[in-house]
Amino acid sequence: MSTERTMSTVSNVGKGVALGLAPALALALGMALALFPSTVAAGPAAAAGEALEGSDPERIVARLADAETRGEAEEELLVWIRELPPERASLWLRLAAAVDRLPPDQVGAAAHAVLLSDPVFEADPVRQVAAARELRDAALELHPSGQPVLLALAAHLLEPEAPGEALDLRRRYLAGGFEGPEAGEVVMAVARALLDGPAPVDGSTGVSDEAPADEARRILEEFLEGAPEHPMAPEARRLRALAVRAGEGS
Repeated sequence: MSTERTMSTVSNVGKGVALGLAPALALALGMALALFPSTVAAGPAAAAGEALEGSDPERIVARLADAETRGEAEEELLVWIRELPPERASLWLRLAAAVDRLPPDQVGAAAHAVLLSDPVFEADPVRQVAAARELRDAALELHPSGQPVLLALAAHLLEPEAPGEALDLRRRYLAGGFEGPEAGEVVMAVARALLDGPAPVDGSTGVSDEAPADEARRILEEFLEGAPEHPMAPEARRLRALAVRAGEGS
């Protein structure tokens, strides 16, 4: 993502937080607005006309996987997202915000994994986790420069059924020093997992020598040092205070 888009993302995340959106949804909305500001603002009629009425997500996913129709499918996806309730919109906004940064040959797999993670289309958690793990495996096989967005997306998709694996991927993200627009959310998710009780262990290989509270405090302080004005900085400070108290009580 270009510097201009990154700055636009941060600005739009701030707007989303100000509107009371959950940080994760505000992040996804901010990235989508930065990528396709005219499409999101204009609405279905102005963006794509009546041809997009009744858009089929499965068709959109298939068109995203095809390089020749990907651009049109990205716009159609954002138009369709505007009609969704917030929880589903947040899931699909993650995909919309990620497409521009995904390795081209992984766009189809990412879109398919998101489709299977939407309970309206797939109610079987086994298939949902399998698709997310395929995305994870693809990320781990890539050159580090291509990993960040796939790691973050796979972690989000794995979290409901395999929180330990999600924590592992997010730790890998942080260990890689990645600084994508999803970095703040990754930091918050790791900190919350560490502070909410015993760290999940299902499939997690990201074992740390630090106590959970100490690890949470460290990553939050590193985040705040590098991005003190980030829209998620207030939440980071709140979590850091919890980590400090937890560390003193251990």
